[in-house]
Amino acid sequence: MIVFGWNSFSIVSHRPSEIGLPQDWDQQYMIQQRQKYFHLFWIPFFPIGQIWVLKGRDGKLYEPTIDLLRYLTSTSLGRGIPWYTFIGPILLVCGGIGFSIFSEIDSALSKRRYEAYLKETYVENKQKINEAKAGYYYKLEDEHYKSTYLKVLSATPKTVTCLWSQKSPQSYGEYAILDAFQADSSYQSFDTVVINKTTLIQSLSETSERKRIAIIPKQSPTAIQEIKYIYEPVFEKVTFGFEDGKFAYAIRNKGVPVHFDRYETLSKDERNTYTNNAQVDPNLIPMREEEGIFIFKGIFKGMEPEISGLIYFKDAEGSEFTYHLTVRGTHYYLTKYTGKPVQEEDGSNRI
Repeated sequence: MIVFGWNSFSIVSHRPSEIGLPQDWDQQYMIQQRQKYFHLFWIPFFPIGQIWVLKGRDGKLYEPTIDLLRYLTSTSLGRGIPWYTFIGPILLVCGGIGFSIFSEIDSALSKRRYEAYLKETYVENKQKINEAKAGYYYKLEDEHYKSTYLKVLSATPKTVTCLWSQKSPQSYGEYAILDAFQADSSYQSFDTVVINKTTLIQSLSETSERKRIAIIPKQSPTAIQEIKYIYEPVFEKVTFGFEDGKFAYAIRNKGVPVHFDRYETLSKDERNTYTNNAQVDPNLIPMREEEGIFIFKGIFKGMEPEISGLIYFKDAEGSEFTYHLTVRGTHYYLTKYTGKPVQEEDGSNRI
C-alpha cells in the first residue's frame, strides 16, 4: 500500500482549437494544466508545482514541445493553486477544532455527571449514617492520606458506638476493611469511641472538596472517604492437613459473628465434580469463638480426601448463611451458596 507520494490532477482543460492550435489536434489530444501535489494516504497536503501536458485519447499524458510549452505559459489560460490542494492540513485543522469542541462538551457533561454523582453519594451516605447499625464500617482519611477505620458496634438515634483502628488492611477487595480489626502481635485490642451522627454528617461533602473535622477526640481532622455495610460472615483460610485417613481444616470468620448449624454432603449428581470419599463429623467441629475460627475434622478413604458439601451457619438473630465446601487433597474452597447447581456458582466470597 502506498502511504505517501506525489500525483497530479487537472485544473484547466481545453481543446487545442480553443487556444489557437490546429483543429485536427482535437481528435488526438486535450491540453491540460495540472497541479502536482504531495499526498498522504491519497489526501493532498501541499502543492509541488504546476505542469502543462497533452492528454491523449489513450488516457496517457505527454509532454509538450518546448515551443508549445512557451506558447502555453505565455497565455493567460492557466490558473492559480486550487484551495483543495491543501485539503490535508484543512482536514487536520477542522478535525482539531472539532475534537476540541467535542472535548469541551464531553468535559462539561462529565463534570455535570460527576457533580450529580457527588450529590447522590452525599444523600446516600447521610442516610447510611442516620441508619447506622452493627455491620457498618467507615473509612476516614486525614490531609496526609492516613486512614482511620471505624466499626459500628451499636447506635442510638443521635450517636454511634464504634471500635476504631489505624491498622492498615493486608488484603485487597470488597472486604479488605475487615483486616483493620483483626488482632495480631501489634494490635491486641481496639479502643471504643462514641461519635455524634451530626459530626459524621458534617464531614461529608457534596463537592470534591473534603471537609476534614475532628471526628475522633485527640486525633487529626479527618473526612469520611468510604462507608461499607457488611453483615455476613467473611471467611479466610487458616490451615489444612490430612494423614492416615484423617483430615482437619480451619477457617477464620472476619465478618459478622456466626455459629455452625449443620453440614450436608452433596450427592455426585448435585455437584458433578468429585466423588465424596470423606465424612465430616459435625460433632468434631470446635470453634475458638474469640478468634472466629472453625475447625472441621473427619475421616476419608483413599489417597487424599475429596469432599463436596454444604455448611450452614446462623447469626445471633437466626439468619442463615449457606456455603459450598469443596476439598481435594490440600486444596479447599468455601463459596457462598446461591441455590444454583454448584458448577454455575459465581465464586463470590470464595476462599
